Amino acid sequence: MPSAPPPEPPTPKAAPLGGRSRWLTAAGALVLAEAFLAFGYGGYLVVESIAEPTEAPEIGWGIAAFAVICGALIVIVARGLALGRTRSRAPAMLLQLLLLLAVGLPLVQAGVYLVGVPIMAAAAAVPVMLFTAQANLPRS
Repeated sequence: MPSAPPPEPPTPKAAPLGGRSRWLTAAGALVLAEAFLAFGYGGYLVVESIAEPTEAPEIGWGIAAFAVICGALIVIVARGLALGRTRSRAPAMLLQLLLLLAVGLPLVQAGVYLVGVPIMAAAAAVPVMLFTAQANLPRS
């Protein structure tokens, strides 16, 4: 009696996104949301500087410009992640550490949980997405 050939072991399948990992794409979407939050914060500071002028308005304008510049850089990192470029992981990790330690933690310590907890959750979720086994699949 001929025996059936043994079944082949399962092999990891490439993502249907043109060789891009779904995890990297999801991380890119989350980082892009962080960029929009930076743009929103910059816009808020501009409106606040116009609505309530202070003795030193250049401080508000400077911080607003910094937030917009950072948002533009974050968009570049998010684009790299969404396209599946693994070299975008290191800047994304640096961004998440800065968000976690320099933004989220002080907000939570100050009792601003409504803003601090989501920032910390996003900053913790992106590294998990970046270093899952599915995100490390070779391109096909």
